Amino acid sequence: MSFLTRKYLYSASDSKGLIKSGVITCKNKLEAEQILIQQGLIAESLKLDLTFSLSSLSEKKDLEKIINSLADLLESGLSITAALEYMVLNSTNSIRKKTQGIKEGLESGQRFSETIQNNFKYIEEFYILLIESAEKTGDLLKCFKNISLIINKNNEFRSNFIASLIYPTFLLIIIGAVVGFIMSFSLPQIISQFDTSETVPLPTKIIMGVYKYEKFFLPAIFIVLLLVFLLKLMLKIQIVKKIFDGIVVHSPILKKIYFFLIQRKYLQILSFSLQGGISLEESLVLTSRVSDNYYFQNYISNARDDIANGIRFSQAVSPLPFLSQEQKFIITIADESSNLTDAFTKLYQKNELSNERSLKLFNKMLEPIIIIVLGAIVLLLALGIILPSLQLSQGINVL
Repeated sequence: MSFLTRKYLYSASDSKGLIKSGVITCKNKLEAEQILIQQGLIAESLKLDLTFSLSSLSEKKDLEKIINSLADLLESGLSITAALEYMVLNSTNSIRKKTQGIKEGLESGQRFSETIQNNFKYIEEFYILLIESAEKTGDLLKCFKNISLIINKNNEFRSNFIASLIYPTFLLIIIGAVVGFIMSFSLPQIISQFDTSETVPLPTKIIMGVYKYEKFFLPAIFIVLLLVFLLKLMLKIQIVKKIFDGIVVHSPILKKIYFFLIQRKYLQILSFSLQGGISLEESLVLTSRVSDNYYFQNYISNARDDIANGIRFSQAVSPLPFLSQEQKFIITIADESSNLTDAFTKLYQKNELSNERSLKLFNKMLEPIIIIVLGAIVLLLALGIILPSLQLSQGINVL
């Protein structure tokens, strides 16, 4: 059994003989077939999607625009049909084509969730389940608002994370450019003036040592990039993936970053799925896909199995390592009072605020560290060049 999460492109027929296509994210082909059977579909074609297509990014942007527009138009009082007609007439080409496909699907008798799934091949199963649940309750407006909020929150989180790295990255590029210029043009002329037969200061020795091995820097970078590429290919092998996952779990820094990302996704799925009327069992199935790490998948899978065997939800999730003790305590109280939906909503909102503060703090801490590193490099270069000159001048004065 593979512990990788993969995407499978499928073409399947339903009970009426209608052909549907889409993408399923799961561990292996057998699980993909079982998921289709649970949805009342018989697989006609099932292929592993090995490509990373820019069309998937474009599709996500189109989905975001359509959902945001539908939420605004339905809130203004338009029906779903009128909203789609308006969007067909007043949208860009890509949005118009997708909207027209959704409209035609509804007119042919398909449910809204089916038309969305047929027109958006890379849509997350989470969104489909939210829409299906909303169709049962008849509250599509709330569903569109929730999906729009999820997408906006994810975009905001991604933007904040990238923004926190822009300035430090810029400083690192400046450091690299300055050091590279000095090493390539200035340093050779300066080192040629040193008398290596005499004792030179430690900073000068360091500079001369770095210069001596400068020619190996580019090959070393190439080898590192090659190793990263080979590692990516080897991660397709089960045993290698398991070893790598173990390294992530036992590495303090990598584990903390992984916990940070998984905790957010886990709380988001449970919060919005329970709000949207998705059952706890289905919500837990969705949480199993927040990570493809073998050990984390085991944690989540064991929690889901424990709940299915009658163990209380709070007891089942207590072993999850990425939830804090405070979060587990709140979940225990909410479980006893049968108020898990509100509890996960508040936990997610609080976690988002905490993440924003953490990213800002990370940015504030990283900037001075990089500046100190830059200052240390400049100081090393200055001392390495100035100290030999001072020694030489002192020797001349003695003579």
